[in-house]
Amino acid sequence: MQAQGTRRLPQRPLVLAGMVAVSIVLLSPGCTDREVDPAVLMAELPLHLEDHLGVATIEGSEVPADLPEAVEWRFDEPQPGWKAAVPLDPSWEPLRAVPTEDALRLSLTEATSHVLPWGRQVYGGVYVDLPDWQREDWAYVIVRARTSAENASVGVRFNLRKEAEPSVFEEVPFRFWGDFLAMVNDGSVQTYRLRADWSQGQWEGPWRQLGLAVAASEPASIDLLSVSVIPKEAKYASEPAGVRSDHRNSIYRLALYTHAPGRLEYRVRVPEAGRLDLGLGVLRDDAPVTFRITA
Repeated sequence: MQAQGTRRLPQRPLVLAGMVAVSIVLLSPGCTDREVDPAVLMAELPLHLEDHLGVATIEGSEVPADLPEAVEWRFDEPQPGWKAAVPLDPSWEPLRAVPTEDALRLSLTEATSHVLPWGRQVYGGVYVDLPDWQREDWAYVIVRARTSAENASVGVRFNLRKEAEPSVFEEVPFRFWGDFLAMVNDGSVQTYRLRADWSQGQWEGPWRQLGLAVAASEPASIDLLSVSVIPKEAKYASEPAGVRSDHRNSIYRLALYTHAPGRLEYRVRVPEAGRLDLGLGVLRDDAPVTFRITA
């Protein structure tokens, strides 16, 4: 069996759920190559090719030289583009965002106390304008922060709303809500990874603002040290082929990946009535890949 990916557009990493663009040399059940060639794999039980990348032959699959880079805002230097998000209800006050020596301090006070779906909390947000990014280009928002606040949390938000909408809390200025995480409250610097390519509701249009929402059970402060946005390609840019945990449709799978055009070749002895199961996928839907499988 042979499978290979042929690239039509500028190179991007190719990520596959379970298996990769691969050539498999099938040996008959009576073949004795296994005794003389340890590179021949047996398939008497389910054989996961991602566990045997070390014996694969890789052709093509070179890391592109023009991969996009991460974007980072460090708050040990001025970042005037980051502003407090103003609630749509004028009776609700925004948090205070004040630069310190090494951070942007987000102060939550009694004036920012609101009743949220999960109870009363001090709550607020900050945001930065973006030059109309395409959200599907990005994988994660990485937040480095510290706090001593009880029950503190941080969440990623997307795009400001221009006006209040039915069934959306008036104080929430962001159009789309994404991941949120509980924060460590011992005052140490911690790193939080939030998905950039997912949010509640049907996404539409460009990514115009990156927002962060913070909350706590009582008045407190949260120090932002840096915020980074990581492109999807970064996870697959370290080597020509490899194995990564890949998130698709709320399920994490181990996946082999290559950069198209490329091919992986395995030698496998398959028993009678053997079966090959595989899933194929691409990292981006705007850079198509042709998969070719022959037996």
